[in-house]
Amino acid sequence: MKDKKIFIADKLQGTKVNLADYTHIRAYHACRIEDENVYRNKGLVAFNRESALKDAIIKLRSGKVTELEIRNQFNLEWESLGTNYSPQIWLMLEKAELLGKSCHYLIYGSEFLNCLAMRLGCRDRLKTIGRPAIIVCDIPIKCISKLRLQGLEKDIWHRNTADRSIAVCNVRPQDIIEIIYPTGTVEDPYTKFQYNL
Repeated sequence: MKDKKIFIADKLQGTKVNLADYTHIRAYHACRIEDENVYRNKGLVAFNRESALKDAIIKLRSGKVTELEIRNQFNLEWESLGTNYSPQIWLMLEKAELLGKSCHYLIYGSEFLNCLAMRLGCRDRLKTIGRPAIIVCDIPIKCISKLRLQGLEKDIWHRNTADRSIAVCNVRPQDIIEIIYPTGTVEDPYTKFQYNL
């Protein structure tokens, strides 16, 4: 294997790049971590219907929300994804985006679970599960479609990667470089109140 050459978007904004010259792209995934060892041992794994339902029941069932209510709403939300939906891991090219406009991942975690909890009226429960974290990853270029890479090259040239994301099927444990637990406050995009990380 050739030496690892990492593309880091925020260091090369406004330059013409050929991503084929790199082996990896630095990317960031925000979530709420309950057990860091799961990520260190298994990496980031996209959910499937069964694992997403199990996670939803564990995290959302309470005296106010029953398992049956969760299952019923889950089925509606899952069906709304469509038959061609393929769960993926989404990562941002700039860490600052996850501390700004996309901080809801740090506050509530999974977008699917966040939507489900909102529909069930228990979104605030997600704020109490796990700890806000940013997982720093070096994603192999070969895991990203050529079309997506071409779009990224254009966005880098035009300094437009702040809200640019990439999607992959999974992130191997060896591609996780660091797990950061940010501090400070962010603005909850739903309530507009400050949230302490």
